[in-house]
Amino acid sequence: MNVRARVTGGRGRCTDRRTTTSRRRHRTVLPVLVAALVTAAVVGIAGCGGEDGESAASDGSAEIVAIAMGDYFFDPQDATAPSGALTLQAQNNGTVEHELEILSTDADPSALPVSGDEVDTEALEANGARELGELEAEPGESQSIAVDLAPGRYVMICNLPGHYRQGMWGTITIG
Repeated sequence: MNVRARVTGGRGRCTDRRTTTSRRRHRTVLPVLVAALVTAAVVGIAGCGGEDGESAASDGSAEIVAIAMGDYFFDPQDATAPSGALTLQAQNNGTVEHELEILSTDADPSALPVSGDEVDTEALEANGARELGELEAEPGESQSIAVDLAPGRYVMICNLPGHYRQGMWGTITIG
């Protein structure tokens, strides 16, 4: 008699172990595939546009700035980039979800006002700060955001509960 082992999947269905193992592989491969597709789409979009058929990528107007997010840090903590159109590409190498929030403020990034477990963005905005962009990434994911930044210094934070207090802040200097 040939008996195959079966396991109960979510929602009360029975599935073969091979199917469950295959789904686990897909869950691991899917985020990597999605990150690759997002990167390809961002590069493709950056290559479109321009006047008289010129490509935005070919004239250097879309700089890609890579920032790694780990469990409770940015790398580099103090990034630099040229002024103009940028694509911030953030790879979450940590074990929990992280976000990258870009703020226009003169405040010291290590001493931002905090309310509870998060940066008090309302207090920052009352003092003239502006949020310029935000992205979130699950562990293993890569996300991108397009921003157009003038020369100056900008603050980047992860404002998920507790992350800023654990040191997840930095700067982006545009020159």
